[in-house]
Amino acid sequence: MIEIASKLWYDGDALYVIHPTRHQQLVDLQWAAHRAGSLLGVRVEVQVTPMGRADPRATVSITFEDPDGRVREGAEEGLEELLRETRDQQH
Repeated sequence: MIEIASKLWYDGDALYVIHPTRHQQLVDLQWAAHRAGSLLGVRVEVQVTPMGRADPRATVSITFEDPDGRVREGAEEGLEELLRETRDQQH
């Protein structure tokens, strides 16, 4: 979740390659993407695209829309809070 939130914050998107037959991996990634979006105050879009017939993997693209840039301004606070909470839990 932290990795996804960071990628969304800094890059505007996050890309992963997974093996979609491992359903739990896809479910976990989707849950983490939506949780990261909530922390940043954005609604994320998750798209799963097969790599091709010969390749059983899929690309998972996580994006969000922020046409006027206002969401990214307020998202920094959510990301910093998430990082603080994670550090506290690790100690």
